[in-house]
Amino acid sequence: MSNIFWYESSFASEDFSISSWKDTETSRANLENLSPLLPINLERNIDLVSIAANGANPNLVNKNDDGIDSKTAAEIIDLLIHKPINIEHNQKKIVGHILTSGFSSMETSEIISTVDAINSVDPINMSFGGVIYKKIHPELVKLLEANSDSDSPYFKSLSTSWEIMFSDFHILLGSRKMKEAEKVTDSKQKNELKKHLRKYGGTGKLKDGTPVYRQVFGPSVLPVGFGIVSNPGAFVKGILTKGADKKETANSKFLELFKNKK
Repeated sequence: MSNIFWYESSFASEDFSISSWKDTETSRANLENLSPLLPINLERNIDLVSIAANGANPNLVNKNDDGIDSKTAAEIIDLLIHKPINIEHNQKKIVGHILTSGFSSMETSEIISTVDAINSVDPINMSFGGVIYKKIHPELVKLLEANSDSDSPYFKSLSTSWEIMFSDFHILLGSRKMKEAEKVTDSKQKNELKKHLRKYGGTGKLKDGTPVYRQVFGPSVLPVGFGIVSNPGAFVKGILTKGADKKETANSKFLELFKNKK
């Protein structure tokens, strides 16, 4: 690579939980608004399953205290295409790949233009469409179908979370909403504040209690893949699935795919 990437991050939450999410966010109906991102006609590709999902929230710091603004997101959105999809950010568990990408409303998951995304200062979604290798990973496909079924105990048990490499970051103080945060760009000040970031062993707060976050930026920001995860770092929930066999039934043993992350 000609560019130097000093940092790498996967935006997933660390604790495994299936039942703790209160279903107050994106509904199944809202996820249907991502249908334009479903990438292929499956009439003959019976060995594949299409998925679409929201995977990151530009302009909003995620649960792991990392974030990206919409301008940077727009610069890299096309780079999502052809990147791998894995399980729980384990790069040796590749289960599919990405074929489409775009932005959507955080409230409704309706597709929005790149121009509207760039101009937004409010949180939005980075979204994508891809395929899962049905023949190779039938257990995952069964769980994804259950994940989309509101009558299933595994409804919305899975979401997606992206992985990126980057060369630099700003420090944000005070708010997860970037438009409300104080941005620190001076290198000396950033080095002084860096020790407070949770990524570097800090508490995530200054001594006075002010939250400290990291905003990814730089000439080299590269998305390298997406994980299907049980706990996303972003404020997203659910995966839209098309082409799974509804005759098959998921059961609890399939969750071992996610509990055993190594």
